[in-house]
Amino acid sequence: MKITRYHLKTDKKLIRDYRFAIVADLHAHPCAEIMAILLHEKPDAVLVPGDLCNALDGTCDEENQPGFDFLRTCAAHFRTFYALGNHEAGSYFTNRGKEKRFSPDREVISYRNRRRIAESGAVFLDNAFTDWEGIRIGGLRSGLASPGGMPELSFLSDEPDDGKFRILLCHHPEYYPVYLRQLPLDMVVSGHAHGGQMRFFGKGVYAPGQGLFPRYCGGFHENRLVISRGVCNTAPVPRLFNPCEVVCVTVSNS
Repeated sequence: MKITRYHLKTDKKLIRDYRFAIVADLHAHPCAEIMAILLHEKPDAVLVPGDLCNALDGTCDEENQPGFDFLRTCAAHFRTFYALGNHEAGSYFTNRGKEKRFSPDREVISYRNRRRIAESGAVFLDNAFTDWEGIRIGGLRSGLASPGGMPELSFLSDEPDDGKFRILLCHHPEYYPVYLRQLPLDMVVSGHAHGGQMRFFGKGVYAPGQGLFPRYCGGFHENRLVISRGVCNTAPVPRLFNPCEVVCVTVSNS
């Protein structure tokens, strides 16, 4: 596990400099090493842009326990913001190679799991924004939670133009050039691509939603888009030249 650091400078007025830690794609794995990093880094807030665990419709509750343990422990130490990825929505391939997809006649999140998220102390951002220290932080639900496979963007256009620094947790980095680049967002935080799984000459090989040699599979793009390569591996093939990472972003005035 490595720590990757970026520095984002903005013309938006901030109360002070901020340090954010990004924990993406935990996939309900044990979190002791990640918590040790966070406790050492002491960020102002932790951003969790999806795939904390698997389906939240009630079918994976036992295997999801480590994900909820992390959310609760993290929120006990830091302000923590959480948005949904495709795994929580129930859209992913199982280890047996069978695709599990969300059924439109079921709730994406069961009542029990909504309660577990609320009781964790984390701020759950499900197609919604919240205010924190003069910053607007929002979360975009994975479009794979919808029958048509498209993200629900209306809440983004409803945001007032109030000059505040805006952060959006968006699990899918491939949404950025299609849906988000033209919007007044100052920082977009993504995961999902796992760094391209294998990296050669600094380039990822494959990412879901982008295919071979994806452009958006890790790194810091356009002084806005921060893509974590994830904190664990769930694929049947190993991560080569592509270590797991916790990303730390410092945001300051220009």
